[in-house]
Order: sequence, then structure tokens, then C-alpha cells
Amino acid sequence: MANGSRGSGAFDGVTITVGTESANVINVALQFTLGGADVAEEVAAYCWLTDVADPGGAQTAHATSPAIGTDGALHVLTTDLNFMVISEADGDADIDLTDTGAETTYLHVRLPDGSIVTSDVITHAA
Repeated sequence: MANGSRGSGAFDGVTITVGTESANVINVALQFTLGGADVAEEVAAYCWLTDVADPGGAQTAHATSPAIGTDGALHVLTTDLNFMVISEADGDADIDLTDTGAETTYLHVRLPDGSIVTSDVITHAA
């Protein structure tokens, strides 16, 4: 592959798993898929947070910017609101969302075909 390319970067789905809150942090895991199977390469996806399940809802900021957990990389586009997530070579990434107060948000991931996958509710306790 030329120019440092690492693979096709193809995916057509994502499984989003919302963890439980611990010390004001909720980890949200992403597993990118292609044809129903986990991808086995790095992929990049545009993600954003809103205060309702509707991806067109008002964007919502957390007390601290989203940060990458233990897998992948995160590149912030607009502080606290939208970002690019890049998976590891096994197609997974995870995001840590931190808030010290009560906060309800949803994570949205845009797929290459333009469709959007929305997480279950992400709720920080007061």
C-alpha cells in the first residue's frame, strides 16, 4: 500500500457499549464491523454528543472533553462536542466521558454510507 496507507478502512457498522459510571467517568466502547464481522484494521469515524437520542438534537458538552480510553485515538474537532475516533488494528476504540454533575447524553457515530448509529443513553449521576 502506498503513501503509508494501513488498509481499506472499510466498515459498515459499529457496536456501541455504554459502561457504568465510576469516579465520574463512563467508558463507551466501539467495535467497528464490516458485513457483521469485527473489522481487523484501523478505521476512522466522525462522532458527536447530543442531549437527546435524535442525532440532530442540541450538542451537549461534558465537564471535560471526551478522551480516548485504552484503545484507539481521538482527535477533537470542536471542544467537548465532536471528534474523530480512530480504532486500533482490531477495529475497536473506547472513549471516556467525564462529568462531575448530572448529565445525560448520547453518542452518535456516522457510518461511511451516511447513516448514523446512536448509543444507548449515557447518564452521569449528580
